Amino acid sequence: NEIVSVPERGRIDVVTRSLIVKAEGTEMTKTHNWLLCPKGETLTEEIELQLPNDVIDGSARASISVLGDIMGRALKNLDGLLRMPYGCGEQNMALLAPNIYILQYLKNTQQLTPTILEKATNFLTSGYQRQLNYKHFDGAYSTFGSGEGNTWLTAFVLRSFAKAQSFIYISPENIKESKTWLSDHQYKDGCFQKLGKLFNNRMKGGVSDNVTLGAYITAAFLEMEMSVNDDVVNQSLSCLKEHIGDLSNTYTTALMAYVFTLAGDMETRDHLLQHLDKVSVKEGNLLHWTQTATDTSASLSVEISSYVLLAKLSASPTTEDLGYASSIIRWLTRQQNHYGGFSSTQD
Repeated sequence: NEIVSVPERGRIDVVTRSLIVKAEGTEMTKTHNWLLCPKGETLTEEIELQLPNDVIDGSARASISVLGDIMGRALKNLDGLLRMPYGCGEQNMALLAPNIYILQYLKNTQQLTPTILEKATNFLTSGYQRQLNYKHFDGAYSTFGSGEGNTWLTAFVLRSFAKAQSFIYISPENIKESKTWLSDHQYKDGCFQKLGKLFNNRMKGGVSDNVTLGAYITAAFLEMEMSVNDDVVNQSLSCLKEHIGDLSNTYTTALMAYVFTLAGDMETRDHLLQHLDKVSVKEGNLLHWTQTATDTSASLSVEISSYVLLAKLSASPTTEDLGYASSIIRWLTRQQNHYGGFSSTQD
């Protein structure tokens, strides 16, 4: 007979897994940026880090980096800024547009590597093809490609596709159809018809009425190097001139200053810039603009200030203009997040 014996310890199976242990609570990030131009001298900046009262013990950390490029933080975090477009007609464009501007910057500063170019152009091509799903037969675009075409979204797509042509193939017919659709919805006085709705109105920044919409569309046309003698552009500029008597909307004033700079109308440009200088917010060597005295929208302030900067630098800037622009850039630099980007597409 066989004798059955029970071992003191039986056989066991062991599964080992690695766990990421994080502190409880919600992570919060605070970024502080400075633009330093030492010119052979020593410069210092001080900041006092204030932690929330309910901070989790042991979770606080801080880091500092010194970069020799004004866009250095963005370049170090390209994976956070270069992204594959997806979603509806609004979401897709919100992700596609930054890829274009990153490529433009890298190309103009001779920092564009084959690896980044390949990755970014793949994203652009995918985003371009996807956006065509939301194109109407008449050249307009909308959030889901059905219903009424959206004037602002069509202008945004046109503006972006025109810039993307430098990197990927964009059908000239698609651009022509969108340009024609916008032209067909221009009133006799030169202003444009406001059509369609957006699910996320934040993505269009400060464009809120027919005047700002007209200025935005005109900027898109002029950036595409359409002539000021073109009937559509000429009439649009006439429409905008009819409204320069009311400068209560700072966003509109800044956008129009940029438009008339592109159009080469220096008299109107100077008139607008003089007013903008009077309503600017000056803090030491920092300069920026807000929509109203009580406005706290950092995103809108970034957009307004950026249009003033573009107006200053888009027409053979003088030494004085460069100094003025430097103060704006210093303020804009402080608004960057830890990825080197800003809070919205229009920024």
